[in-house]
Amino acid sequence: MKWGILLSVGVMVSKCEVVVLAAVCLLACGGESSRESRGDGDRGGSAGSGATGNGGSGGSATGCRVYASRFVQDRVGQSLNYECSFERAALTMRCTSDGDITTTETWATIEDAVTENRPVGKFKSATYTTAVSNATLMCTFRFDQSFDSLGRLTSVVATAEMLDESCTSNSVYYDSWDGDGRPTHGTAEGVGNDPCFGQDLSVAYDDDHRIVTDTLTGGTDCFEVAYSAEYDPDGNIASLTGNGTLVYENTTLETQEICLD
Repeated sequence: MKWGILLSVGVMVSKCEVVVLAAVCLLACGGESSRESRGDGDRGGSAGSGATGNGGSGGSATGCRVYASRFVQDRVGQSLNYECSFERAALTMRCTSDGDITTTETWATIEDAVTENRPVGKFKSATYTTAVSNATLMCTFRFDQSFDSLGRLTSVVATAEMLDESCTSNSVYYDSWDGDGRPTHGTAEGVGNDPCFGQDLSVAYDDDHRIVTDTLTGGTDCFEVAYSAEYDPDGNIASLTGNGTLVYENTTLETQEICLD
């Protein structure tokens, strides 16, 4: 559930009546800005294009990964333009939108950055942040991911660094994984102004269609919801639905690569 850990803008995401996500770039990004850019219709393409097996297919060579360096996100009544770039020396991806949303994501090694979301749903970044700053809203969350000795994600701990009362997020603690080391079950706790605690989280993977579904049930002061994130053949997020309703859809306009060499 890295596509935001349910960070909301204006109204709560996982426990709300209206859904407006802020952390939209966390799975749409990952690459190397020094590689050539490519327009829509080349590899990477538009959201939801094609199908090439499980997870991201990885660029022009085995040791590369394609990310969306420029994309449009369409929501109900709103369209946002995003630009992303990768700083190889810092192993950090930064994405900004014309909606005053900024995300950053940092990996421990170049290998982790290249193999991010392979197979789909296996996330490897060490930290990521989401910040919203405009005239009506100010939210900043930092997410620290922990892994066990087998490289399995064990927790995603959210910290509110700047908070308006309408900003919420979640920390997640995982306790079971599948054969690929992807989490399948855990517990979610509200962070910021989210009162929810003790909520059950189940994660299911449809590798053939590159879909990850997170189902949140139970808990105290929680809203029950199922989110499904669909990824394109390169592992970039193409769309997100909540309880069967489209939250947003991304269209890739330009791509770049990150490679091991």
